[in-house]
Amino acid sequence: MTRILTCFFFIVIATQAYAQEKSSKSDSLLLEESRMEQIERLRSLLIDAIIDEDIEKIAKLENALKEKNNKNYLSLYLYEEIALKYLFNGYDEILSYILYLDTAKQNFQNIIRPRPDNLGQVLQSKMLAKSHVTQSTINNSTLEEEEKKILIINHILWLGKADTTMSQDSLNTVSIDFIEKYPSSKYGNYVKKNALFVYQASNWGLGFDFFSGYGVFDGKLGEYFGGVVPIGVAFDIQYKSLILYLRDYIGFSKTKKDITFEEDVWKKNETSLVFLPEATLGLEVLNSKKFKIAPFAGISSLDLGPTLNKSESEDYDKIDLDFTSAPCLGINLDIKLKPIYNFVSIRREESSYSLLKIRYSYHKPNYPDRFSGGLHTIVIGYGGFGRSMKLKEF
Repeated sequence: MTRILTCFFFIVIATQAYAQEKSSKSDSLLLEESRMEQIERLRSLLIDAIIDEDIEKIAKLENALKEKNNKNYLSLYLYEEIALKYLFNGYDEILSYILYLDTAKQNFQNIIRPRPDNLGQVLQSKMLAKSHVTQSTINNSTLEEEEKKILIINHILWLGKADTTMSQDSLNTVSIDFIEKYPSSKYGNYVKKNALFVYQASNWGLGFDFFSGYGVFDGKLGEYFGGVVPIGVAFDIQYKSLILYLRDYIGFSKTKKDITFEEDVWKKNETSLVFLPEATLGLEVLNSKKFKIAPFAGISSLDLGPTLNKSESEDYDKIDLDFTSAPCLGINLDIKLKPIYNFVSIRREESSYSLLKIRYSYHKPNYPDRFSGGLHTIVIGYGGFGRSMKLKEF
């Protein structure tokens, strides 16, 4: 009997303990839920106070929200805290935040955050409306010049795209001025990482074009062959102002009169084929927003012959118009049309454009006296050219 009573009392005590523990956990959960509700209510009141510009109420609500912060809950984002300091002259605290931002990485993975609201947008709108007043207040304060300048740079960053009067180029100018005046500044790294984005083109560039045009023989070659209509493809490899042109040219012409060789005749008005591979080196002498000009010189190789059925003649070889060296020179004019992207880089950070290339060249093949002369060509190509861009280091 005693054992039965002992077991009964043990069960009753254990049940009560379990019920108390469960009740305690439920109360804790309710408290946690109410904390976030309080945070969201305080944020809503803060939005109204900012719109009304009730400074005293804003200060109380900001302090109340900070009291709700702990390792599990976030009541104010860092952007919002710093924006409040700008609106109400808490510049010393902002300077501490800037140093923190330069080294810290915020991790919200295990933190309960408030649901989205428009507190950030309201703060940004107020900052934008009071931008001139804020910057004037900073400049007239007793802070060091270095501190004034970093506060203004950070203020520009905090406004972001909302300030349509400030471009990245303008921010770069202010940032470079800061870096040059204060090379050992403790804020220098922050400026370089967050405000200063100056891109410069790589020394290397790549281009291509497909072309066609017209060619004319001179000298004795001009007596035997008419004009040439070519098609071809070209590749440009540029380093700084030096350009290597690699081109492949196939042209179509006609004989102007009978050409006799041994027992065979290449008759008048028969098609002739012109093959003209080329490798030349150019020098960029002008590169403006719309045009690029580069004279060039180098070597090509000219092959001039009949169509396949005629070239199979054993006596054709005696005409001596196979591939031979042909020194050449000329000039390129690139007309830049419009920017293109992902041409030389998988990212948009590049200086690339489509183009029309107008090119004149003269080729002097090393043929025998019977076929002495040269080839003038002018072609128009369509293609593109690009250089990858990289951030300039300061």
